[in-house]
Amino acid sequence: MSEASSDPIQRGIATLRIIAFALAAGVTLFLIVAAFLAPVGSAAMERQRGLFVSVSFILAIAHVVGYVLVRRSILSRVAVLPSPKEASARTAWLQAYQGLTLIGCALAEGAALVAIVFYLLTAEPMLTVVPVFGILAIALQFPSLDRFESFAAAALAARG
Repeated sequence: MSEASSDPIQRGIATLRIIAFALAAGVTLFLIVAAFLAPVGSAAMERQRGLFVSVSFILAIAHVVGYVLVRRSILSRVAVLPSPKEASARTAWLQAYQGLTLIGCALAEGAALVAIVFYLLTAEPMLTVVPVFGILAIALQFPSLDRFESFAAAALAARG
């Protein structure tokens, strides 16, 4: 067994990569299918376009704010733990990092999926912006050992 595969942090990050990729792939495929299925726009939905665009962007912004608040909470919670370099604390640090990454990816996916559904209803091109940013947000959170170490450094810096 290699050193990387025996390290719980590396195994946890590998699992997170699969999940993050699956979330981004799901949004991407749904957006592609929606592009082919989107109606030309029905008269009933014509009046709702502006509302759907507004709701999509407000929801995306709310999810960003929610992520920032959750991140701050998680960082303060793990800041009291011993260093992630200590074997006894590695599992707790990994769980916190996994939780934050999953929450961030899920928030990005949720806003993207809602916008795609609205796009299917209205064929409003502006509604594709939120899913594209959702995919980018997932990609920016794609797990790595460097990101884990940055997460740990940010939490340790919060100790003050």
